[in-house]
Amino acid sequence: MYRIAALMLLVVFSLFYVSAEISLDTLQITTIVSDDAKESVNFFNGENDATFTAKLLKNSPVLKVEYSSISVSAESYGSFSLVIGGGSAAPGVYFDNLLISKDGRDLFNVPIIAVVEDGSFNLNHDVSIGLQSYDIDTISGEMILSPRLEVYKLDYDNPRNSAVLQLSAYTLDGDLIYSSEEAIAVSRAADFERFINLGDNPSEEVILVASTESNGRIGFDIAQLNTVTWEILLSPAVEKKDYSFWIYLIVFVLLLGTMIGLSYYWNHRVMNQAKDWKSRVTYIKKTQFSDSARALRKLVLQRDVLVRAYGGHYIAKESYQKGIAEIDRLMTRLKKRL
Repeated sequence: MYRIAALMLLVVFSLFYVSAEISLDTLQITTIVSDDAKESVNFFNGENDATFTAKLLKNSPVLKVEYSSISVSAESYGSFSLVIGGGSAAPGVYFDNLLISKDGRDLFNVPIIAVVEDGSFNLNHDVSIGLQSYDIDTISGEMILSPRLEVYKLDYDNPRNSAVLQLSAYTLDGDLIYSSEEAIAVSRAADFERFINLGDNPSEEVILVASTESNGRIGFDIAQLNTVTWEILLSPAVEKKDYSFWIYLIVFVLLLGTMIGLSYYWNHRVMNQAKDWKSRVTYIKKTQFSDSARALRKLVLQRDVLVRAYGGHYIAKESYQKGIAEIDRLMTRLKKRL
């Protein structure tokens, strides 16, 4: 009996010990910025109250931790804020690692990839990475990628068509796997297919970075590939050079203007139609009234003539009575219409 109770206590203690742990919600941060941005690295403290510290291992010039030390209660969430300074940084790809520790014990090493874009609107050329599952193949045990790079010329007024196209592949830690650079000429849009040999033992996560440099301006695009699951994330941007607010505002203004215009047009049409109907009804009423009054006056004259004829003994009494009755009947009907 005691052995069973002790075994049950051991099981309960084991379950409690397993559940009392620290888990990380944010495994990686991959972001594209053109202005200053802020990201959060979140974790759950399933142990006792503790103080956690965080530091960047590579001291990237565009990254800093807002508060390097925080206190987190037991069974609560903690968060470190990572400030990404894209506003004053040179365009490029920046790799770093955020190390989170507790009581001198390292807990998590979070990879950070920040792509700082050119914040200017007047890019001459820009690039987009196209990568599908059929662009991934294995030849003689080596993984081969064949991404498609779509280059666009955005500034049509600029006569310069030449640009420098770069394609690079990195690990999450920033180790360079592949790099190529070439001069191209694009007047409108063009596709370029390139081949990347990742070898027979590729890193589990691969970051592809493409860029175009033209007239002193640089455009970027980024893609991420899991070489085990073949999962592809194209432009995994958390914070990006985003014009969606202005797009939504313009669309909203256009829709609102369209609704106001349609409402004005419809109300104007309804008012005009109502005026037309009113004038027609008034005309009909006036016409009916005028015709009825004219017919009534005519009957009155006919009645007077009939009365004078009977008084002068020109018609018989029976004819007079029939005529008077018919005139009175018609006059009664006409009076109802007035």
